Amino acid sequence: TSERKLLWVQIPFSALMYLIRTIFLVLTETVLFPFFFYQPLWLMKFLSKIFRDIIFYIPTKKNYFALTFDDGPNPYSTSKILKILSRYNSKATFFVIGKQVEKYPNVFKLTKSKGHQISNHFYDSWPSILLTRKRLEASFLRNENLIRQKGYKFVRPSGAIFNSSLYDLAKKENFKIVLGSAYAMDWLNIPKRYIRWAITNMLKPGVIVALHDGRKNRQHTVDVLPYILKEARKRNLKAVTLNKLLESRRFIAFS
Repeated sequence: TSERKLLWVQIPFSALMYLIRTIFLVLTETVLFPFFFYQPLWLMKFLSKIFRDIIFYIPTKKNYFALTFDDGPNPYSTSKILKILSRYNSKATFFVIGKQVEKYPNVFKLTKSKGHQISNHFYDSWPSILLTRKRLEASFLRNENLIRQKGYKFVRPSGAIFNSSLYDLAKKENFKIVLGSAYAMDWLNIPKRYIRWAITNMLKPGVIVALHDGRKNRQHTVDVLPYILKEARKRNLKAVTLNKLLESRRFIAFS
């Protein structure tokens, strides 16, 4: 009888905590919506202290920043981006979608062969917050079986908004959730001048830049990338993979 009572208490409590955490995450992300187009570094540092299991920014001992791309691979945009990265001797992390990997396997293989890091952006492009826990895990694992990450394992939620299901899944599978700290909404194909201004103004050591190379035509991103890398070179900043940036951190902030 006592065991039954204990079980009765535990189940509602865990469900309640799940609900509280989800509401807190969604409210936080809703409040932060005005910052989706520009993220001051003080805000990213503040969020890193509150959400220690989510990577926004990585304090580093070196002049490194991480360049990341979502939604690929894409035969047009990804191929052009790879050429630009080679020209500037830069490395990046590509958060790929499983369906795109299956559709363009040669572009995926080329990305890996160039020494860039591959990370998980789920099997399809459904916003993570809309998926049930079961479907979220299935999409996540299906993509991971395709890409087979090496080193630290990262996942970025589709749509950048998520709930406790992803948080629990990441802990269970020993993954790190990456959002980033320099996000200019390039996927909306907003003016190139703005993307260039926003990213270069947010460019500092430890910053994680989030751009897009996949699904649709990302010509704006392709056109802006050389300018970003030129500006980084002027400031003695080097674009590296997330693995390398995390290895250069000043202190261990993630378990």
